[in-house]
Amino acid sequence: MAQLTVFIPSSIAAETETATELAFRSTPVSVPDFPLRVNVHSSVHNSPHSKVYRANVSGTAAVLKISTNQQSFEDLTREADAYRGPLTPAQGSLIPLFLGYYQNDCQGCLILEDCGDPAAYLDFSELSQEERRCLRKKILHVLVEFHRLTHHYPADFAERNVVSLDGRYRLIDFHDLIKHECHPGTVAQMTWPTDLVCTYLSVAALDMGLLPEIKFPIVTIGNKSYFALSYPPKHIIDAILPDWFDPSLWWTTGRVIDWLADVQNDYEAGLVDYETEEGREQLKMSAPMPKPKPDYIH
Repeated sequence: MAQLTVFIPSSIAAETETATELAFRSTPVSVPDFPLRVNVHSSVHNSPHSKVYRANVSGTAAVLKISTNQQSFEDLTREADAYRGPLTPAQGSLIPLFLGYYQNDCQGCLILEDCGDPAAYLDFSELSQEERRCLRKKILHVLVEFHRLTHHYPADFAERNVVSLDGRYRLIDFHDLIKHECHPGTVAQMTWPTDLVCTYLSVAALDMGLLPEIKFPIVTIGNKSYFALSYPPKHIIDAILPDWFDPSLWWTTGRVIDWLADVQNDYEAGLVDYETEEGREQLKMSAPMPKPKPDYIH
């Protein structure tokens, strides 16, 4: 295994005010596979969870993320696994390049391409409201493309976890990822930037203040509209609705709406299949019966 030595000068090691030298060894499948000595030249972030430094690694401007306790050690190892696994296609365009992961008995050191400073820390004070919205739309676009390419969503997504360099935005911080397969084809068919067909992306747009500019997809059931992602596609709904369903029977339509939402949840969990005619027939047979008409309605 290759060795990594990280030298942190006293001017940066503020806690101890003395120079620090940390030794790590490479993990399996890590790169590069040769001894490294890295001299840290500046501090980016210092918290009880991790310390982030800037350095030059083999001629590349890099960021070193070093864990500070057992929990952050586990988080960092998980993040390194994500870079080496599902996030590989996004490296260099939507997220930093992975340059290596090293460990000792109690710490981890993740080395990434330096892609700038967090967007949340940038000075937007001189920008107009419309200019700030334009920047946030660019960030949301990166998030959309990340989700489209990796089929994952960063659980800790926030502007503090978006970095910017020369007008380009990259996502960072992937110790917690949500594997999320959108409905077949929906993200690929999305018309950017007006339609967001994924719940996670829609919530992100809402948090970033980009609504009502972004339109939520809707589906009409009976004579009312509902958030489309919570229900099966319209042609499936039409195929499995019970024959007795009549939107004018308002006292019992809620039972069907709830059932359709359950069908969609079961479909996403792989418990039911409404893509085949047989599956649709079985679902239609399992549809709820209507509630009796209340006595007070004549």
